[in-house]
Amino acid sequence: KFSDTRSIQMVACDLNECVKITLDSLVEDTFPGLVIDCNFSDGLGLVGLAPTLFNQVLINVVTNSAEAVKKRSSKIGEDYEGRIIVQTLGTDNFAKVVIADNGVGVSTSDQVRIFEPFFTTKGDGNRGVGLSLSYAIMQSHGGDIKFVSEVDVGTRVEITIPYFKEGGLNA
Repeated sequence: KFSDTRSIQMVACDLNECVKITLDSLVEDTFPGLVIDCNFSDGLGLVGLAPTLFNQVLINVVTNSAEAVKKRSSKIGEDYEGRIIVQTLGTDNFAKVVIADNGVGVSTSDQVRIFEPFFTTKGDGNRGVGLSLSYAIMQSHGGDIKFVSEVDVGTRVEITIPYFKEGGLNA
């Protein structure tokens, strides 16, 4: 059950390292040749994560970005340069991971349903659970996941994670 943080073991993690390991693995195993521009902020405090669950959130979001870029590339052709940018940054209370792409974007009518379980626009046997699961995971971490998107411009996803607190639970 993801809504109860007491059932999830949070550990102190270096967010930059967590993101780097996940991206390296994802590109190598799933999207060979995909170029992701990374900009990691120095000096972020430790965040409280269940690393395997957070890994799944990143995989879901970056996979959606990669598929959106690939879909737009097939529409536009060789004049299109698909881009995914991943950055980390910090505020007083939260660390953030921002994933931005210049893919196909999400229509306004689909945006209101994007975190609904089993909602998908992909077809091809896709079950539509990735973003709803990602939302539940981030809520269970005391964080959040939000996005803005425009058709044929791209999507920007912002994941917020509280800094680690002693005792293993986030604020």
